[in-house]
Amino acid sequence: MVDRIIEEEELVVLVDDDGGEHEFYLIDTIEVGEGRYAVLLPAEEDDEEESEVIILKIGEDEEGNEVFYEIEDDEEWEQVADAWEEVDKDEENIELAEEEWQKIVPVTVTEEMANTNCPYCHTLLKPGGKAISCPSCKTLHHEECWRVSRGCAHVECDK
Repeated sequence: MVDRIIEEEELVVLVDDDGGEHEFYLIDTIEVGEGRYAVLLPAEEDDEEESEVIILKIGEDEEGNEVFYEIEDDEEWEQVADAWEEVDKDEENIELAEEEWQKIVPVTVTEEMANTNCPYCHTLLKPGGKAISCPSCKTLHHEECWRVSRGCAHVECDK
């Protein structure tokens, strides 16, 4: 199940065996092995049920036009579904981390805080500079180092 806002959506119209047209948003394409796959979300919302994505294989027809095919091999389907789940999980983790980073406010380094090394760049924190204290392990980082490393760079931190 996917709960996300589609930005710059690409609308895809699929035609079923009976000629019925169904609209989907193309939310991602992924590559697994030699294949390319489209991750689609139904454009029509069902108020009673949460929409689930569908994944179709991307190929070409006789004229070289891009077409979508159902994945018929169970093993291939599992590999692609696992790959998408991993991508989706990574995106969710990044979004959560970015939300948390926005809440972290840098502090001004005091004399007591100074003269310790930032775990990212291994240079000293200087009085009057900006630093961020890791919420988990309390290790101080230069503000820029915290942002570049996307969080705590201390090797023993559980992040």
